[in-house]
Amino acid sequence: METKLAEPVKERERAGIQSIERAFAILEEVARHREGIGLAELSKRVGLHSSTAFHLIKTMAQLGYVSQPKDSKKYRVGRRLFTLAAGALDEVELVSIATPILEKLSLETSEASHFAIRSGANFICASTTPRSNTSP
Repeated sequence: METKLAEPVKERERAGIQSIERAFAILEEVARHREGIGLAELSKRVGLHSSTAFHLIKTMAQLGYVSQPKDSKKYRVGRRLFTLAAGALDEVELVSIATPILEKLSLETSEASHFAIRSGANFICASTTPRSNTSP
């Protein structure tokens, strides 16, 4: 019987940890469904076998990151996730600082202004000021 060697550390670092990637894929999918999402639909959307999705979401529910009301088969974002998100409130401070600058820019250019925060390869629009109807 041939024994398989473990992947080199660099290869594992590049690939990431599969279970964490799966857990975050589930969490992101749950967050996209404000009304909640059932296990069958969730596992289909994230491309996991239902038993794998069940074990991952059950763990997240036990930790409070997702919730499942007793009278429902749907999962929703849990309270603990909101606590975790509160750590990102520094970005809210950035928006507070950026808003007066965006407003001035909109007044000076008669165009809408946007403040975006980079998130990996994407950008999240954190604040927008409407196009000004008055010329400088």
